Amino acid sequence: MLVLRVGDLDPRGFRRGLAVLTGDGRRIGTTYDVIGGVRSPYVVVRLDPGAEVRGDEELYVALRPSPPSRGRRRR
Repeated sequence: MLVLRVGDLDPRGFRRGLAVLTGDGRRIGTTYDVIGGVRSPYVVVRLDPGAEVRGDEELYVALRPSPPSRGRRRR
């Protein structure tokens, strides 16, 4: 497990299972949980087996688009 501080994440919109990538595109794991509040969120990352992360390495979360709304259509 790895805990990362994230500056611009809204915990209410968090989804479990998003891929976490390094700057060169290697997948190191998936998002597991958010701890903290809106002002200081931390993301818990479940690392893939054998994944290594250096302390100065930038990491990115691969966000998926939201599913389309299934609201009522007006005619």
